[in-house]
Amino acid sequence: MDFISEETVKTRKPHNCWGCTIEFPAGSIMRRTTAVDSGEISHSYWCEKCINFMDKLTSDIQFYDIQQDGICYGELREFANYPKED
Repeated sequence: MDFISEETVKTRKPHNCWGCTIEFPAGSIMRRTTAVDSGEISHSYWCEKCINFMDKLTSDIQFYDIQQDGICYGELREFANYPKED
């Protein structure tokens, strides 16, 4: 998988965050990534909570594993130190 672009957007329709699977309504500010894999272009949307969590993962040994395999849908919530709901 090769990443093509990444940008912060205000969504025009509801999207689920790739990291935590929570649905965010239209008008939410999210990070959209665009990637190509086997000739297929795909987009994923990430919430602020997951972005902040991933920024802190660089010192975590698990980060190196997900860099190799990518992050599966909802996988960030499985990390022991993922922030719990308020």
